[in-house]
Amino acid sequence: MGLFKPVYYTKNSNKIENTTMKKLILLLLCAVLLAGIAGTAMAEGRFCPWCGQEYDAGLGFAFCPNCGRELPKTETLQPAKEQETSSAVSIGDIVLFGSYEQDNDTADGKEGIEWIVLDVQEGKALLISRYALDCQQYNSTKTDITWEECTLRSWLNETFLNEAFSTEEQERILTSEVRAEKNPDYSTNPGNDTMDKVFLLSVNEANQYFTSDSARVCKPTAYAEAQGRCYVNSDDGTSWWWLRSPGREANCAAAVYSDGSVDNYGNGVRSVVNAVRPALWINLDA
Repeated sequence: MGLFKPVYYTKNSNKIENTTMKKLILLLLCAVLLAGIAGTAMAEGRFCPWCGQEYDAGLGFAFCPNCGRELPKTETLQPAKEQETSSAVSIGDIVLFGSYEQDNDTADGKEGIEWIVLDVQEGKALLISRYALDCQQYNSTKTDITWEECTLRSWLNETFLNEAFSTEEQERILTSEVRAEKNPDYSTNPGNDTMDKVFLLSVNEANQYFTSDSARVCKPTAYAEAQGRCYVNSDDGTSWWWLRSPGREANCAAAVYSDGSVDNYGNGVRSVVNAVRPALWINLDA
């Protein structure tokens, strides 16, 4: 394509003309230099959130070449002033916001949290973590309890909030009215409405925002698996996760099974096998 000039032999000699050789060498050196620059630009080192090993994101891997687990396809949730418009965030998007230990290797620091956008309203969006981030009891003691008084609510709005988000990020998280919704199958007292920055979905919300069992299926991070005795399905690596609604009894809370079906009956509040998928409303105009 004209990158190199043809090399001709003279009538009186079998040697390549010196001037042509010099041009050829110069062109070859330029080509090598350009290839090196292009290769550097294409290389995009990232770390797998599961095994912690580095891979080249520029090669378009769908699965980690080291451990074989699915790699995230995400965009960073930027402040509104860096976005053209808040409508850049749509339902179903995966966004990065905050950071939390996920690969269970604290030596390499916390990993960015991936969130699924469940709803977008005027200037705000409802997010739920794509993966189960931790394994916690709904309540630390076996007793009749509501979302309002349970220890998991305190953990989410204190320990998790401060661990996962910077001061600036916390300012973008809205304090929202969280309704004390009754379990659709049982008359268990749901307690009172609360005002929270971080919360769990209710049974009704889990059915509203996820249109199928498969959409509710969730895998825990390596860190979440290492906490307590988090249940992980041996076939596909999926887990159970808590909902905030009461179960059949006041000492139970509803949950989602590893196959994505909603368990209205619920697990005992002291259960150590359920994982946690935090949810929150974020200000898109901040």
